[in-house]
Amino acid sequence: MGKEARLLELEGIFGDSGAISKVLPRYWPRESQLACAQQIAQWFADNRGGLIEAPTGCGKSLAYLIAGLSCNERLLVVTATKALQQQLLNQDIPIASQALQRPISAVALKGRRNYLCPQALVRAQSTPQAFSESSQQVLWQLDHWYFQNYRDNWGDLELFRAANIPTELRRSVTTSHQACTGAKCPKFSECGYQRLQESADSADVLVVNQHWLLSLFAANPKAIAESGLSERAVILDEAHRLPSLGWQLLSQQSYLGWVSYWPDWLTELVDINQVGLNEQYQALQQLATTLVEQQPQIQESPLDWLNRATGWFGQLMAVNRAWPELLTAWPELEPLAQQTHMTQLTLECAMSPEQVITVQVSSDGAWPLYRLVDSTPKVRWQQLWQALSDAKVLISASLAAGEDFGPIKTALSLEELPSQQLALSFNYQEQALLLYESSAPDISDTRRVGYLTELIESLACAAQGRTLALFTSLDAMKQVATALHNSGLNVLVQGQFPPQQLLQRFRLLGNCVLLASRTFWQGIDLDPGNLRCTLIDKLPFLPPDAPELSGLQASLGLPDSQVFEQIALPLACWELKQGAGRLIRREKQRGLLVICDPRIHNRDYGQKLLTSLPPMPRTQNRDQAFAFLRELQ
Repeated sequence: MGKEARLLELEGIFGDSGAISKVLPRYWPRESQLACAQQIAQWFADNRGGLIEAPTGCGKSLAYLIAGLSCNERLLVVTATKALQQQLLNQDIPIASQALQRPISAVALKGRRNYLCPQALVRAQSTPQAFSESSQQVLWQLDHWYFQNYRDNWGDLELFRAANIPTELRRSVTTSHQACTGAKCPKFSECGYQRLQESADSADVLVVNQHWLLSLFAANPKAIAESGLSERAVILDEAHRLPSLGWQLLSQQSYLGWVSYWPDWLTELVDINQVGLNEQYQALQQLATTLVEQQPQIQESPLDWLNRATGWFGQLMAVNRAWPELLTAWPELEPLAQQTHMTQLTLECAMSPEQVITVQVSSDGAWPLYRLVDSTPKVRWQQLWQALSDAKVLISASLAAGEDFGPIKTALSLEELPSQQLALSFNYQEQALLLYESSAPDISDTRRVGYLTELIESLACAAQGRTLALFTSLDAMKQVATALHNSGLNVLVQGQFPPQQLLQRFRLLGNCVLLASRTFWQGIDLDPGNLRCTLIDKLPFLPPDAPELSGLQASLGLPDSQVFEQIALPLACWELKQGAGRLIRREKQRGLLVICDPRIHNRDYGQKLLTSLPPMPRTQNRDQAFAFLRELQ
């Protein structure tokens, strides 16, 4: 089919009486949705890509699914959240299938830590004394559950309902892209994840999350081609999250906990009762044993321990000196050798005073993660884009800072790709009102909790509940929740129930106030009748000492003077758009947006943040805002 014919076909599908309207009774045509689909179809037809900012309510998921599938492309859809993965699998892909009148096979893959590894389970069961009594009970429950169900549920730990899985146990019964030995594993035939992977290979649409893709690439850049992903057209949804995730996963790093898996990894790859191999096994075992013995000192001060661990480091170097001869006879040991070499290289850099480099150490279970923050991610982004198909589209409701795509393109090394900002889907001048009070207490003022509590009570009274309060921190959310405890309001708080149950209660009860933090700023869709007011407690800037800021600064090679304009402000713009986007989700929905941060009024950058929001009437008059809410009743 030619380009013009395909564009006309899309007009028909997304039109007044088109295929989608026959599937969705309440569907209404949107120019932005059609423009999104047509742009993606044109790019894919030319085997190229670009960036699209698709505003809230555009219907971007259906747009890119139908555009890609109508081009007869096999799609790789990459999301930031599991929630969007489930929405695509359970809602959007079935609708696209009906609209295109053909079956569409789809599989979703999550990060490896979401799936039980049968070989890791055997290892954990061999040393039950390493776990607490409660974890031991969960361990045996997992064993029974897995072997009863892995053919049907692939070992997805979200489906394990018997008990919560402690962090210490989850890491011990799962694996990573780096440690998985694939077909060489003795439990390969019993691996639910491998069965799921086989289904994914033949699926029309493969849905993964960003963490899965970046982890796969970081573990083995060749894996993109080897797994057939390079043959799929790519949609990277929620793409505004990529810069933050990239510096974490694409930076050179070493998780000290990997060392404890090295002896078992060796035994899974080869028979160690061969000349030369047993000595290497004993050396790896000694590395792991020494770490366990020194674990208290490591946990107390990971960097100090590293600078004192000359004996342990010498053992690691000896292990790496033995690999060249062993690899000549057993090339299948290459993945393990690569990891031990990378661990040595990373830790050497972390100890070197001459390196102009930042070492980030964060707690991950029982062991630290050493991350070297430099310009590596920028190079790795370029390598990732080269590994994927040229037909790739990055899409989100918030990619531009105002109208500027420069920051996101620079952060992801995509300066040459075209970009498009689609028209708004709603008439915000008629449907919304923004309240921001210049008299609001400063963000460091001790009166903030009282101010927010009183304002939320007043808003909820005027809106008959139906209020979503979004916070930038869990601490602030919990303080306000405590203050509202005796208010008489029907208050729901993030963490009180699982996210989907929490949203369901909000919808069913109708007169609720929902207090939530960062995970609710995006990816949730509340029915129009249930939401009349969205409140944002504070502009979503990262703290000045956030590792994310220093990581992105190093990866982009920026001086301190440019960090705010080039990193902090664009990140805040993207997050603010996402939070504000929870309010208006339908054509006839109306609502009040409240921003409780005086900086939006009294700082120079406040105007840039305001212009990043949809153009809606603004007021600093609380009475006017309350009157607007009462009209909605």
